[in-house]
Amino acid sequence: MSHQTEQAVIYKVYTEYKNTREIIELVSKQFDGFTVTSGRGFWKGHEELSLVIEIIGDYADKSKVLKLAAEIKVLNKQESVLVFTGTGLVNEIN
Repeated sequence: MSHQTEQAVIYKVYTEYKNTREIIELVSKQFDGFTVTSGRGFWKGHEELSLVIEIIGDYADKSKVLKLAAEIKVLNKQESVLVFTGTGLVNEIN
């Protein structure tokens, strides 16, 4: 077993749990790998079902992620979509 450690950028796009098939199609067209999770979120004091799309990439992916968030905002007719950007180390176990 071997592993490789490298620096990565973690993007998380937070949106409402609506139009999930269309959203997954949008993400699939732009990224080879991603994770989708659902949960409960709160916006302006109101609870809503939420969808989080997590993409592990690099700094060059930022414009693609922001474009994706803008497309999701329009698709879901939302006031805003949150994009979290963080950095960390990832280990790929082979």
